[in-house]
Amino acid sequence: MCERRCARGGEWGKAGADIATGDAQPLGMPLSSGMGFIACRAPFASDMPGCRAILGDAKGESGYEFQSKWNAGSVTPVAAAAYMAAKGAAGLAAVAQTSAANAAALMHALTDINGVERAFSAPGFHEFVLKLSTPVAPVLHALKAQGILGGIPLRQYFPDLGQSLLVCATETKAAADIARYVANMTRIVGKRFQPAPCSIKQAHNS
Repeated sequence: MCERRCARGGEWGKAGADIATGDAQPLGMPLSSGMGFIACRAPFASDMPGCRAILGDAKGESGYEFQSKWNAGSVTPVAAAAYMAAKGAAGLAAVAQTSAANAAALMHALTDINGVERAFSAPGFHEFVLKLSTPVAPVLHALKAQGILGGIPLRQYFPDLGQSLLVCATETKAAADIARYVANMTRIVGKRFQPAPCSIKQAHNS
């Protein structure tokens, strides 16, 4: 909810929320065990568990607060607070908008490929699910050979989805990255629709 509202340019407080949480993975964070963020109205701040990392903006007029349970050697809360402070409210909105736009562009391009379709029609943020008419595992293997992390196969988690794939695109991806993914997916999936070579013709040519 929070990421979508950020992408639309809304403000959580104006929406009537007292506490808002979200996934920080799309916000420029590297792949890791995951990290989230939490925001609240001032009266609730003292009830938040863990420690606080507070940073002001460039003018020192306002700040962002990150609270999390962490050990003394961890810098994750400070790094997250620094990132949010550096971006500012407008910057975070831009990050979310770019992530949503990249995901939409990738989804529309991939679903134009024969044998690839969208699994769900509900709105999304930076992720979407595709259904392939060919086994997902070989496709991901071929994409990985080209240096592309194609997504997460979902059949092991949701058998009813069949040959499905969870794909993500964030603000870290450029148009060239999206085009490269689409070109390789087109080539890989397209080969699955090519007729098998004629063994009689091959024997005659040899």
